[in-house]
Amino acid sequence: MKGKKFTAAEKHFQEKEVKLRKDIQYWQELAISRAKYITELETALRDVTAKVSQQQDWIERLLQYTELSQDDIKAACEKDKQLAACADLILGASKFWRF
Repeated sequence: MKGKKFTAAEKHFQEKEVKLRKDIQYWQELAISRAKYITELETALRDVTAKVSQQQDWIERLLQYTELSQDDIKAACEKDKQLAACADLILGASKFWRF
């Protein structure tokens, strides 16, 4: 005996099963692709949100400067530079101590 002979119903079932497996694979790949795209969009949204927040901070600071005298503005700018330098120093030290 050379092997089992399939009935027409069994053959039809196998053909449907193959088609359904291909459809399932297609939809799974599509879902993975869409999930990756959504992750990329979420990352881009976080980046844009951070940039907008930073720009809003700058705008608020500039608006505060408009209410100051020229000497007050110079003093505030110097203070901001000193704060930035301190922040850089702290970040540098934290990187050093991490290793």
